[in-house]
Amino acid sequence: MTSPNPYPCVKCEYNLTGTPMGNPCPECGTDFRIESAIDRRTCKYATTSIVLGALSIAMSFLYGLGLILGILAIVYARKTERQVKNDLAPPALLGIAKAGRITGWIGIALTIIFLATMGYIVADLVINGVY
Repeated sequence: MTSPNPYPCVKCEYNLTGTPMGNPCPECGTDFRIESAIDRRTCKYATTSIVLGALSIAMSFLYGLGLILGILAIVYARKTERQVKNDLAPPALLGIAKAGRITGWIGIALTIIFLATMGYIVADLVINGVY
């Protein structure tokens, strides 16, 4: 059985389309397993999701940056979930994706609270004539 889709070699990124599974990569000699190429790609999505979620919490007080990072964390979590649903990724990644989605939502909430608080403070200063 050969690879129907363009999967890169896990070591050298060589396109392994047409390479029989189990045979080594023609470029570097690494054994070709379609699962390892899929796992590597989806692990990046899951890992990216949780890192962006954590950063969204940490950056929620930087005038909207937490909002952007939180949205990206949720998008990458959904990509991981979709790939698990389509049997393109191991189910073990669902926990990482869920953590990324939750931290993304927390970062979004904290950013909104921060922006609302800043808006209230500025409005209060303008109303009281400080500005």
